[in-house]
Amino acid sequence: MLQAELLQYKIVRVDMVDLLEDEGEVRLLNRTECDGEFREKENLAVVSLTEYVEMDGEYDNFHIELELEGIFHIEGMENREIRQEAHVRCYEKLRTYAEQIIKHLAAETGLEGFALPQKAMEPDLIEFGRKQEGVGNKTMKPQKKFKKGKVIEIEK
Repeated sequence: MLQAELLQYKIVRVDMVDLLEDEGEVRLLNRTECDGEFREKENLAVVSLTEYVEMDGEYDNFHIELELEGIFHIEGMENREIRQEAHVRCYEKLRTYAEQIIKHLAAETGLEGFALPQKAMEPDLIEFGRKQEGVGNKTMKPQKKFKKGKVIEIEK
């Protein structure tokens, strides 16, 4: 039986710009990235989750980028399907903290009532054994452009 316990997490990076002056409707885009390193012999996983929120077409005027890293104690990863489920559980636990932090940061800018849309991770899309460039590298440059993501409309 799979068990995934979050032992600790930390904020690795926060990048935020709020140069919005006018009140009115704001159209935001968001996307999430999640990468993990599972050490099955040690029953540990280190998972990095990065949440991006930006003003549609105006990254330089408003954006929030938050990267969290969590250390998990994992037991019961006997096969690929269970490893996928472990990745999903780690994602869900870290994303809960990311949602709270982003909501607080947005409220500080005057975006009251902001909430990230719920995003379920699709286990079938998880890739194993591929080392992504820049993952786990403290000098990774923040990405300035977003892929299509969820659109969030709120009033400031």
